[in-house]
Amino acid sequence: MRPWIRLGAVCLCLFVIFLFWRCLLHLSGRTVASDDKPSIISGASRVILPSHASTQCTYSTCFDASQCAREHPGRPLNRIGVYVYDVNPLSPVSDQFSALVRAVNSSRYAVHTPTEACVFIPHVDLLNGLRVGLDQALRLTNKSPIWNTGVNHIVFNVIPGKALLFTGQAILAGSVHTPTTYRSTFDVAIPAYNPLLRHKKGSTENRSVLLTILPFKYKPLRSQIYELLSAYRGQPTDSEPNRTVILLRHAFRTDRSVPDRIPPLLAIVSHSSYTREPPKLVDYEDTLTRSTFCAIVHADPLGYLALYDAMSHGCIPVLIDDGMVLPFSEVLDWSRISVRIHRSELDNMPSLLAAYPMLDIRRFQHQVHFIFSRYMSTIEQIALTTLDIVNDRVFPYYARSYAQWNNPDHVENLFPSPPILFYPLRVPSQSQFTILIRGQDHFALLSMLLEQLQSVRGVDRIVVVWTNGNATIPPAAFWPALRVPLSVVPSLGGSVNGRYYPYAQLRTEAILSLDDHSCPPSAKEIELAFELSSCSHMTQLWSHNPDRLIGLASQREWYTNRSRSTTVVSSNLESDGLQVISASFGATFFHKHYLHAYTELLSPTVRGLVDRSELCEDLMLNWLIVQLSGHSVLTTVNVDKNRRVGQKLPHPQIRDMCHLEPYGECWSSLSKLSLIQTSRSAVSFQISPFHADLA
Repeated sequence: MRPWIRLGAVCLCLFVIFLFWRCLLHLSGRTVASDDKPSIISGASRVILPSHASTQCTYSTCFDASQCAREHPGRPLNRIGVYVYDVNPLSPVSDQFSALVRAVNSSRYAVHTPTEACVFIPHVDLLNGLRVGLDQALRLTNKSPIWNTGVNHIVFNVIPGKALLFTGQAILAGSVHTPTTYRSTFDVAIPAYNPLLRHKKGSTENRSVLLTILPFKYKPLRSQIYELLSAYRGQPTDSEPNRTVILLRHAFRTDRSVPDRIPPLLAIVSHSSYTREPPKLVDYEDTLTRSTFCAIVHADPLGYLALYDAMSHGCIPVLIDDGMVLPFSEVLDWSRISVRIHRSELDNMPSLLAAYPMLDIRRFQHQVHFIFSRYMSTIEQIALTTLDIVNDRVFPYYARSYAQWNNPDHVENLFPSPPILFYPLRVPSQSQFTILIRGQDHFALLSMLLEQLQSVRGVDRIVVVWTNGNATIPPAAFWPALRVPLSVVPSLGGSVNGRYYPYAQLRTEAILSLDDHSCPPSAKEIELAFELSSCSHMTQLWSHNPDRLIGLASQREWYTNRSRSTTVVSSNLESDGLQVISASFGATFFHKHYLHAYTELLSPTVRGLVDRSELCEDLMLNWLIVQLSGHSVLTTVNVDKNRRVGQKLPHPQIRDMCHLEPYGECWSSLSKLSLIQTSRSAVSFQISPFHADLA
């Protein structure tokens, strides 16, 4: 046979084989497509993995903070919105990751639509980077239109693995960062959470073991540690009995009957070179509970787990490796939590630790307990602390200070300091204020109130916020014609809390808040509260105190006694033993900034209580201003003792609508939320400008 014929026959055979292989592949594809789940798997295998994680990422280059500047109704302006991807049925998750997702979805950062979010968390369990099948889950994530190469995404990891190489420009909240892999201002170092711990902290008193050296795999240091134990000659004394040093090692044969417990470890115990005992099996967590100091030798995954285990049992960490990127080191002061020992000082390590005074040891233990219990004890706390750090990066003006993060006496989510707009204090050239009125269902009283207020000097506009969801706003023809502009707006979301939303119609800094059924002050009382005349020099009380709450106390005041139950007394029954918390409900001056604070800072629990009561919002705002400013209410008091409260009001109908009892119920409800107990103590201060009858 000729060569070209032979070559043609071979090519024909190869072509037939190729056609046969394509037919088999087509048939298998049709079979797989009959089941939904394998069809998705086949599709995921054709999607490429996300891009490699960039080693040059910083907050400025790989995080788009402009997405967090978008305004959404009902969302605070100083808080990131976090969206967790929908559940991926092809990506199984651990119990720990499920708890993490629940914590994020129930946090104050959670949003339910991607359009409201500026930070995203994929529903891919990367806590254990060594799990099988993570590349397939990452392929499906890369296919999502939200992924966007990982910009503004956060992935959580405890045990590193190859999958972390394909996270694009996502923030890595990991527990095993090194100085070479940690991207400063971008990544977040988190604790190496250990779900097997029983979290038996133990007492800080009478710990019998001075130092426990936790397990490590770095072989070059093992011989040096053994020599350390052999050379240790710290004889126990009556004054310092806890001179025991323990070296823990993994045992080859351990009891695996309880899979959710850490197995016993082999311990080499040394009191001194003369009392060294043979190795024995000990309970790992009980040993940590009895130890004062715990040495973490090397910065590897085992070392980071050892750091978490030590802190969970109140043991003071002793850090030997300088290459550790410590958890939450961006905000935590580790010099108050741990002791650093250089490798050159290993031979003297037991003596150095034994020399610490008991007072310093107690301080270390107290700080370790505080940091661990507040930021690290559960996977939920770790996730929320991570989001707090990211939120502080995006909104630095509202961020907690370094001292506040590390202060045990600092209350979490404490209100921020007054904004810089309050300083320096100056008198504006044109001083006007806006009257903010809550409208509900007392339309006749509201109309009379509007007619009375239109004659007050300095009014820029009257804004009525209609909070009654069961009644529509009356037609424009029913409203009285006034000499000042009148705006009627529906409450945001139909909620009572919408009364204090910073509406665009509120153009002045000074706000006078009133109710449609309140006991209104007279026009002259309002003018004197806003502008106090002293000889020929005109000063303005509110302008010189823009950060304070100015109350018009001509009708009544609210007091609380620290040692007795809450009482309401009139302004001419003032007692020195009572602290003014709020003055004249429904008649207060405050800065417009506090409307933003009310909208952004109150928790959903408090806002829900206000919505249910439908009468506590002014009490809540007054309390909030006192907390933010750090000052008590600055009240204007009528010192005319001959004029009784309730006399010479322009409208008796309005006077009859004054009710004090519901405020007592509000105060009791807020007290149960532990809000009142955290009130800042301040000395009340009152100004008495009324020297004549105001008739």
